[in-house]
Amino acid sequence: MIGARSAGINAQSPHARDALQFLQYSATLEYSDRIVADGDALPPNPLRALTGADLANDIASDPSFH
Repeated sequence: MIGARSAGINAQSPHARDALQFLQYSATLEYSDRIVADGDALPPNPLRALTGADLANDIASDPSFH
């Protein structure tokens, strides 16, 4: 798969339920918005990266930058 991120949970993890909750949170639009606002990286949810305007934030406020 090109351009994809993936994550998994070890079947023997003693914290599998917590890991699942984290993965579910990391797929939310709220988390994606936080990633964009921090200027850290592209958001995990592609719906938050459709245009340059979607990626504009305090660090790179010009949509044409993206």
